[in-house]
Amino acid sequence: MKRTLVVLAAVFMLGIGVSPSLAWEFSMTGESEWRYRYVSRTGVHDLFGNAEIAQHNPVAPGTGTSIGLAGPLSRTVVFPPPAGSEFQLGIALEGYSSKGADASYAETRNVINPVLTINRAVSLRAIIGFQGSLNGQYVGGPNWGTNPFYSGWIMTDSRDFVTGIGLAAPIVEAVWAKLQLPWCTLMVGQRPAGFGMGWAVHENDVYARSLSLVVPYGPLTLVFSQYAQDQLFSFTDPNDARNLNGTSYTNATSTDKNLSAGFSQAYAAVYSSAGLDTGIMIRLVKTPPLHAFSQPSNTFRDDVTGSRLQMPFLEAYRLGSDAIPIYGELFFVLGTTYAKYMRDRFFINGEYDFQVIAVRRNGGRPISGYAQAWAAEAGVFAGPAKLTLAHFYRSGDDRRGGILETRNATGSFLGTFVYDKFDRFVSWWGGGDTPIKPYEFLLGLYGTGNNSYTAAGKCTFEDFVAIAGRLDYAAAANLNFFGSVIKAWRASKTGTPIGMYDGVELPSTAGGGIALRGPTPNVDNTDLGWEVNVGLNWKLLEGVSYNFLFAYWQPGQWFNQAFRDLTYAGPINTVNPWLLPNGAVRPGRPIDALVAVQTGVLLQF
Repeated sequence: MKRTLVVLAAVFMLGIGVSPSLAWEFSMTGESEWRYRYVSRTGVHDLFGNAEIAQHNPVAPGTGTSIGLAGPLSRTVVFPPPAGSEFQLGIALEGYSSKGADASYAETRNVINPVLTINRAVSLRAIIGFQGSLNGQYVGGPNWGTNPFYSGWIMTDSRDFVTGIGLAAPIVEAVWAKLQLPWCTLMVGQRPAGFGMGWAVHENDVYARSLSLVVPYGPLTLVFSQYAQDQLFSFTDPNDARNLNGTSYTNATSTDKNLSAGFSQAYAAVYSSAGLDTGIMIRLVKTPPLHAFSQPSNTFRDDVTGSRLQMPFLEAYRLGSDAIPIYGELFFVLGTTYAKYMRDRFFINGEYDFQVIAVRRNGGRPISGYAQAWAAEAGVFAGPAKLTLAHFYRSGDDRRGGILETRNATGSFLGTFVYDKFDRFVSWWGGGDTPIKPYEFLLGLYGTGNNSYTAAGKCTFEDFVAIAGRLDYAAAANLNFFGSVIKAWRASKTGTPIGMYDGVELPSTAGGGIALRGPTPNVDNTDLGWEVNVGLNWKLLEGVSYNFLFAYWQPGQWFNQAFRDLTYAGPINTVNPWLLPNGAVRPGRPIDALVAVQTGVLLQF
């Protein structure tokens, strides 16, 4: 027995001596940020009318409301909300204040990025956020994980830390494995995914559920990604009672194959050498065929998509009766090419994006679209100063004949011919917010007026064109002053119905949403106004920075026609609101400028 133990011990010691080290290593980085925001109107003229007159001459009790400070708010698409309606973020009457002209709030976010290194070839990475939910205490459903409309931040002024209401922490936002093979890098799981400048796809906005191969070949890198799902659907939890066939509209769970893309891949090539970084990416998505209308009284009603990529085209009207649904499929292409070049004191960045949409529907007319977007920056360094000029563009809708309806089956709506080309560049995979952030603040905070928000509350700048400039001056190695100016317009002159926004019903352009209104005239002025920002970034200690921003935005004439004047009437929805005194459109009315202050401390470790 002793001899056996000695032999086993010798073998064990020998194995330890010749085997590679199996010691795991753990490292972690992270950010903790606290910030304070203040927003104020400089006069009595709100986006929805004259606040002073509305508050001193209220409408009849129970028929309307006074005017406060408009701002982003989570509301239903239709008001009053029907059962099972979906919430979204949009500019609401009194969204920031019920009667006042200013608003403020403090908030915090905390994110950690742990890395577990198994060996030199294998590591496990994650992004974990401590964030808040604006939808109250967790009772089940998707709000716990996705935290719609304000992902990543906890508004400290409006939530009770003692009871935990409104807190959803921690949230594992992403987790993936990275494996270094002899000829490539393999990444599997949910991880940040961006490309180029991030005008179409930015890693801060989307986490790809994919398997990716990254193959380096000198200065050239080839990338292939296979995606598990299109990530663009609204669903309830598996085994949730809400999935039963008990409502007129059923959002299925993530286990439902109707919500999975039949084909979803991306191919990319990147070349980097001597100050030049350039690349091209093609994303292909083909959805499986499915019934395209939620039927009210038969078995077809469960076969309905919740995907934001499919709903604008496949959630169509029935063909004559409930028993004849439209059965269709969608093919989508996203193309992105970019170039970044820097030499000595000069740099230039550019990106061009396009989207091709082809929808084939059995029994309904086909739908197609070609949307474009681009962004460009050019700058020069001069001692401690840096001057940057920029241009941004995203195509918008074309409502020829006064209406755009891509879901109608026959090509007409209320007897009017429908122009069915979908030309708006939509941020189905995020993008837009980060590249333009150095040049604006209030424009993005207000969704540029057309409620262009992602589910996380970031602005996507849809139907948008702008020119901008920014000057940075490094007064010291740890202190930078900056100033910026931006002038913006709607990209399409036929993209917005007059009087579309009433502050209660929140029609949204983000995610492909289309407001179903009768034939209406278009807003003929595309001016979104101009914004000027000044501020500083001060590095107090290693990993500790203080940031300050002051913003001034004068809304343009587009708001006078797109936003209704509710000075003398409450926000009551009518069939033709632009023809009635209630919520009338008054192009000549003044709208006062908005100012904002943001200050905060960022801790990075």
